[in-house]
Amino acid sequence: MVQRSDSVLRHVDVPPFKHPHFQTFRERQRMAFVREVETAVRLSDDMRMRLQSRRILETIQ
Repeated sequence: MVQRSDSVLRHVDVPPFKHPHFQTFRERQRMAFVREVETAVRLSDDMRMRLQSRRILETIQ
């Protein structure tokens, strides 16, 4: 019987192929939710930076 080397027997963790055409509804829904949360976080960070700069200006005057 032929013995295989360890490198052949060892399973390499490869990320699965992701293509938008083959996504399930739940995967599409999850990605849309993640994008929405990222947008909301980016917007709130921008607003927080603007408010902090306004507060600094108010304290100086």
